Amino acid sequence: MRFAFTFILILMPSIFINVEAHVSLTERNRLIPISVLYEVPTQKQISLYQQLAPEAFLHENENGGSAKLLILKNNTDQQRNWILTSLSPFEAEKSPILIRYPNKTVTKLSGQIIHWPAQVELHEITIRANERVEILFNQTDLPTQLWSQEWLTNKLGQYSQYSSLMWGAILSVLLLHLCNCTLLAGRNLKSVLLQISLAAVLANELGLFKLVMPTSYQEASTHLLLSISLLLMIHILEHQSKTSQFTQNNQLLTVLNSAAILGIITSLVLTQVTIESLASLLPHYLLSCFVILLSISIYGLFKTRGFEYLCHLGCILFITLFCGLIQNSANIADKLLLYLPILGVSLLSFTSLQAKLAELSINTFKPEYNPSLNKAELQHKFQELEMSHRLLQEKNAIDFLTGLKNRQFFDDSYHSELARSAREGTPLSLILIDLDHFKSVNDNYGHQVGDEVLKMVAKRFYYALNRPADAICRYGGEEFVILLPNTHIQGAKHIAEQIGKAVNTKPILTAQGDINITISQGVASLTHHSSIDDLQLLNLADKALYRAKGLGRNRFEVASSKPYIVKEQA
Repeated sequence: MRFAFTFILILMPSIFINVEAHVSLTERNRLIPISVLYEVPTQKQISLYQQLAPEAFLHENENGGSAKLLILKNNTDQQRNWILTSLSPFEAEKSPILIRYPNKTVTKLSGQIIHWPAQVELHEITIRANERVEILFNQTDLPTQLWSQEWLTNKLGQYSQYSSLMWGAILSVLLLHLCNCTLLAGRNLKSVLLQISLAAVLANELGLFKLVMPTSYQEASTHLLLSISLLLMIHILEHQSKTSQFTQNNQLLTVLNSAAILGIITSLVLTQVTIESLASLLPHYLLSCFVILLSISIYGLFKTRGFEYLCHLGCILFITLFCGLIQNSANIADKLLLYLPILGVSLLSFTSLQAKLAELSINTFKPEYNPSLNKAELQHKFQELEMSHRLLQEKNAIDFLTGLKNRQFFDDSYHSELARSAREGTPLSLILIDLDHFKSVNDNYGHQVGDEVLKMVAKRFYYALNRPADAICRYGGEEFVILLPNTHIQGAKHIAEQIGKAVNTKPILTAQGDINITISQGVASLTHHSSIDDLQLLNLADKALYRAKGLGRNRFEVASSKPYIVKEQA
């Protein structure tokens, strides 16, 4: 008894469902998948439709095996609109969809096709409050989803934004790839053609070509473009295997190359002749070819372990996934998933190209070793480089106005000579020179005449020195300094006297006439050692110069210093 009662409870919902509508609609219903809600109409129901609308009835066989019935009921208190959606098939002619209302009237259900964001067929149904309707479909035209009108409008707006973003990304990467291919003189053209063919397949699957292409060509065009993509991918892998010296799979690639050509020929035939069995077999054939190519690419990656091989493996994987999604697209959301594999192929191809460009730039700027250069040639080149460096240093040490050595040269030489004086115990002398009343020359005659005076005085200083080791430098403005290595105070006084005569005996000839110039000099000398400050010699010469100016100028003064032993000079 208990088992019988339980069995009755189980059967009661089924009995109730058979009596009531199969799909009950409320305000909460936004999206309902209806693929499993269809039922096969009885012969009595088909006869009823045939009696009510004989001119619009589907021409099916007598048992009605190819027709499907969908029963809907509006369980709300107001009239509402729902929309049936299906992916628009490639066939040009379709059987009409019939709807029967409670008042026994049967009419054709009108529909429209949208092409953006994907090619979708829409059928709007208006059901009054608490009304029940029956819809009869051809089996090939079955909608897959039932939407509320507001929710579908909202979703189509979101899908449009998503499609615009994805197309922008795909085309941008393709444009960058095309520019880089142009810079490489077409060396990566096959990869660009692969992306273009896949983008064309995507556009065709989304229905964007329906406005410019006959309906009968659309499905065959998809297979044709996929076959071309397969052929291009095989050629890319063949080129990669040649450059990486990995040729174990060349025979398999040759077989696949023939298979791709066969797919192209078959697709071209299907654009002219409709062969149902061949058209249904071709997608599985192409998917199998891509799976085999994927296996070959995985094996090659394990053998070479190259980054470019990894990118190619990713491209083949995305294309294989793309082929699988094409065969299993049941609604608009499935169609929009097709963007992702194509974007993945574009990004991986572009990444592979960038890696190739980076490798090319490294090889371009990598210095090449030339074994033909022997030791003598290398030594000669080194000497030339050393000479050029020395000439550059000497050029940087010249005062451009007077032609003498500049302050930088004096600072370097001064410290070097102090170190040698301390190391060898030899005296080092220094003469600091200043032109008397030189400011008045600039004020009375102008700075150009002042520059002429500086040049002529510098020339007389230069010719007054006899030893190559003695250095005359421009210290700054109208001040000059003479560095006398291994020279005691008597020798420095003699040179100061010679320099004074060289300047005072003859006036300076300028564009403004003769100008008499006199100089004041401070002479100092010492033997340097570690306990003496490096600036001691300069300070002594500066004090002697200041004293010479104070005593009337046009003279030299010798700085007072501690006595020292003068070594005999060779």
